[in-house]
Amino acid sequence: MTLCRLLPKPARRKGPNPESALVTDILEALALLYGARGMFFKVNSGAIKIGTRFIRMAPPGTPDILGVLAPWGMLVGIEVKLPGEKPTDCQIAWAEKVNGLGAHVAVATSIPEAMDAIDHALWKSGETPPKRPVGLRSKGGR
Repeated sequence: MTLCRLLPKPARRKGPNPESALVTDILEALALLYGARGMFFKVNSGAIKIGTRFIRMAPPGTPDILGVLAPWGMLVGIEVKLPGEKPTDCQIAWAEKVNGLGAHVAVATSIPEAMDAIDHALWKSGETPPKRPVGLRSKGGR
């Protein structure tokens, strides 16, 4: 039994999901700036019912975006949240476990924060991150 099955489940939202739009925007930005250095994709977690069967997707707590950075194959994850929202206990537990295995998982509420997470992972693996266009620089100025 996983830790996440023991934790309370967050309430589900109804209607359009602005977080999904932010995930899409971040994926597009990552593909433009880091496309030659890695591959990034959206991850769906949980389970869906098809007919009478349940199909399990990624384990609960898996970040919204996963990627692999060249040349070392470092796993990176980005949990996307709207400003003011916090990750669930299950998401925190997942991030702590894989960060302890050498991956890099971070929470981002904007495109620059997501790029900061990828830059940090590149620095961790000994690579130099690319320079960003002015509109996509974080407050630190990179």
